[in-house]
Amino acid sequence: MKNTKKIIAAVLAIMLCAGATGAYAVTDDKTPEAVPDTETVSANEERSDSAKAVKDETVYVLYDADSQIKDVIVSDWLKNFGSEASIADASELTDIYNVKGDEVCTQSGSSLNWQSGGKDIYYRGNSSKQPPVDVKISYYLDGKEMSAKEIAGKSGKVSIRYSYQNSQKVTKKINGKDVEVFVPFVMVSGTLLDSEKFSNVEVTNGKVISDGDKLIVMGIAAPGLKESLGLDKTDIESLQNLNIPDYVEITADVKNFETTTSVTAATSDIFAGVDFDGDETIDELKEKIDELKSAAEELCDGTASLYSGVGELSDGADSMIDGVEKLYSGAGELNSGAAELADGTSKLSEGAKTIYDSTKTLTDGINDAKKGSSQLKSGISTVKDGSGQLVNGAGSLKSGLGELTDGSSALTSGTKSLSDGSAKLSAGASTLNSGAKELSGGLAASKKGADDLLAGIKKAEEAVGQLSEGAASIKTGADSLKTGADTLSAGMDTAAAALDSTIYADSQVLAGLQTMYANTQDEAQRAQLEQMIGALQQSIGGQQQIKGSLTAGNGGLKDGAAALSSGAAQLSDGSAQLTAGFAQLSDAKSGMPALTAGAQQLSTGLATLNEGGKTLAAGAKELSTSSVQLSAGAKQVDSGAKQLDGGISKLSNGSGTLISGLDSLDEGISQVANGADSLDSGLSKLSDGGSQLYSGMGTLYSSSIQLKDGAAKLKDGSKELYDGIKALKDGGNDLSKGIEKLLDGSKELNEGMNKFNDEGVKKLTDLLDGDAAEIMDSLKAVTQAARDYNNFSGIADGAEGSVKFIYTTDGVEAKKSDK
Repeated sequence: MKNTKKIIAAVLAIMLCAGATGAYAVTDDKTPEAVPDTETVSANEERSDSAKAVKDETVYVLYDADSQIKDVIVSDWLKNFGSEASIADASELTDIYNVKGDEVCTQSGSSLNWQSGGKDIYYRGNSSKQPPVDVKISYYLDGKEMSAKEIAGKSGKVSIRYSYQNSQKVTKKINGKDVEVFVPFVMVSGTLLDSEKFSNVEVTNGKVISDGDKLIVMGIAAPGLKESLGLDKTDIESLQNLNIPDYVEITADVKNFETTTSVTAATSDIFAGVDFDGDETIDELKEKIDELKSAAEELCDGTASLYSGVGELSDGADSMIDGVEKLYSGAGELNSGAAELADGTSKLSEGAKTIYDSTKTLTDGINDAKKGSSQLKSGISTVKDGSGQLVNGAGSLKSGLGELTDGSSALTSGTKSLSDGSAKLSAGASTLNSGAKELSGGLAASKKGADDLLAGIKKAEEAVGQLSEGAASIKTGADSLKTGADTLSAGMDTAAAALDSTIYADSQVLAGLQTMYANTQDEAQRAQLEQMIGALQQSIGGQQQIKGSLTAGNGGLKDGAAALSSGAAQLSDGSAQLTAGFAQLSDAKSGMPALTAGAQQLSTGLATLNEGGKTLAAGAKELSTSSVQLSAGAKQVDSGAKQLDGGISKLSNGSGTLISGLDSLDEGISQVANGADSLDSGLSKLSDGGSQLYSGMGTLYSSSIQLKDGAAKLKDGSKELYDGIKALKDGGNDLSKGIEKLLDGSKELNEGMNKFNDEGVKKLTDLLDGDAAEIMDSLKAVTQAARDYNNFSGIADGAEGSVKFIYTTDGVEAKKSDK
């Protein structure tokens, strides 16, 4: 009787699960995947000691909505209790294949021999055989029978009737006569109804359980049992009134009629577990009825266990809801972080675009500066050449001044020898007049050279000042740009670190979803979880790609910034050298101020010398014209000689200062030239660095766009993930409510089974106190028929087995226009 209780509990559990999940898994070819649970125990597991293998068979009968058979699929489990190397079996199935291993079989007709290797065998096949009980669902609208297609989408008073036609008869001896009895199948049917469409639901021979959104309807029947026991012909009133249902009927008020798949479980194992063998007396019959009573009591205990198990399921659902709540909270934080990341990457992209455009302007400015430095280098080279010519001219001037000094001495000596004769004087005056003219021309050229020197010095000072200011501005801009590049690089490092954190958080969420996917059996939830897992994996891949682009762009930025810094440093060095050269000119004792002052003094002296030369020329002319004026001319010559000697003295001093200044100028110009070379070289490197920076900023900008797009996708994906988890959370709450209703329903089922025990089995027990001998043989025949029916598709000779049936009927689906 222990096995009977387990069979009943298993059948009820199958029916309840089938109402929510469709009774079986579906493989890729849309056929049931029926692998029995290794923990399930059949009624016939109380086998004989000689049984080495027991066959446990489950038959799936698939109906369409009009109760027409579509497929009959059979799943067989050969339990290898003896750990035999091979198992003999028999089967009328077609398309047989192993569903849980790679063991093979040989077949000869209907005989099979499985090479089990000590293991259980699970196989499946198809059958064209009619099931022993036909299940028909009829639909009535306001009393009129309709087909499934006709009633779809209709509204009104609806009746749904489950009729069971038992065709499995066997012949048994009853009171010495051959009588046909039905194999006693117990049918348990169930379906789900939408509470928004079905109201005022009542069930004949069943129960209704509500979870708020859905109505769970269950019914039970035993077609042919009443006839097999002869209760329809007995004169005993209590037996005539004994209710053994052979149908289930649902009535309800319906709007837009539509149903889901309904499921019926059928088994004869309830009666197979009751032993009426032998020639029992009425007292022995009472003992057997007591066994039936015990079975009913154990059935009540089984429903109580079911009630307790549903309670544990309720506790587990609460734990699952707590986990989903945490997952929902984490998904909310991920969604918020993804939104902030998308906003930050958008701003980063805008900043990178601004820097990219500014880098182009800077590169153009550096190139212009490079052109200017080349022109400056060429100009300084020209100035250096002119300075060399000026130094050479100063040397000639010095040599000429020496000769002029000697001539002045000679002139002075000549004035003393004036009395030597007018002829010598006249000849000397003529010579002097010619020399004075040459001196006047040389002095004019010298004065012009001195004036040009002053102008050149001023222009050089202005050019060097402008160059120094430009170099300082370029260095300041380069330093600012490097600072900005360093700040941007640090921001990119921060963004990369934020992406690492986001990827880690996504990976944690992904692991949680994959765990839920592995532990979830409901196909709808698995599909939803699979979609969320795919979206999150794609999001993680996009984040990793963005991180790679960000790292590459940051490297280019750092290289460009380094090149820019090097070029700026060289520019600064060249500018410093140029400034130092002019500073040396300015600070040296014989430097720029002395050079300027000497040039001015030289100009003044040359002007005085020019005037003296003119006077000397006029005196010489007068001297040569008239010897009469010799005395006056001598005096004038003496005076002019003195002036000439003073001017020459001044000119000599000025020329010394000039030569010293020219030497300093030449040295300073050499330093300026060296600085210009360094400046030109530094600007070349700066130009190359600017080009690299511009290219790197282009890579950074394009990478920032990819980062922006990826962050936007991450934001969208996290939003979908958040919405999906929210739906899962809401579904978990609905599941919790449904389990609460199921808990109440299982409690009602337990109470109903108690009532069945009190009003059914106990009545049979009470009947034994009266005249019940006439049903003795009927009971024995029925239980024996149940034991004999141990397979559907075939079984090896002498083997033990059990069989159960799962019927599924497609739901009635209303057209979209009817909904």
